[in-house]
Amino acid sequence: WDTTNWKWRVGSDTGDFLTGFGVLQGVLFLFKQNSVRYFITDGSKTEWIMGDPITTKGAISRFTIDNASLRGKPVLMYAAKDGIYAFDGLNSVCFSDEDIDPIFSSDTYTYRLNKAYASTCVGKVHNNKYYFSYPSGTSTSPDRTIVLDLVKGGWHERDYGVRCLCEWRGSGDTQQLYSGLPATGYVVQEETGNDDFDTD
Repeated sequence: WDTTNWKWRVGSDTGDFLTGFGVLQGVLFLFKQNSVRYFITDGSKTEWIMGDPITTKGAISRFTIDNASLRGKPVLMYAAKDGIYAFDGLNSVCFSDEDIDPIFSSDTYTYRLNKAYASTCVGKVHNNKYYFSYPSGTSTSPDRTIVLDLVKGGWHERDYGVRCLCEWRGSGDTQQLYSGLPATGYVVQEETGNDDFDTD
């Protein structure tokens, strides 16, 4: 902890890059590729505390980290190297199942995650669902999207990807989910229409 320039090295593990931040119940968590740590910034800077790694399941992209509620308990949802996880501040629990896991682990699955471009993945929680968009195969930008139901545990996949996701309180004063499409540059409202084409 450099108190002259106010810099803090987040672990000494070479190659484990910082990938994002999340706030859970007022605590700042630092996500790296292979770990998650807490960072307490109460009091003066000389009293700040960085914890040891809590889990070895870090985030592959800062854009996948988002707050959610599972069975009334606040968590951070995110994508790790081997699946989609829920982090409660103490533990990371894999939320994806054996049907989704080949996306992260198989080299032969047609729609596997292109790990070289994992940093382009995006994720967002909306209406008790976690939307995860990723580059598959040889794609360099997201071209497929998984939607996980955080209440029922089911999921489905869409054959298009999105570059960004944003909730917006739109017409009717309801939260709406909007996405930015990498291929066309259009912004579309999700969960409208009756198909999964990227023209809604």
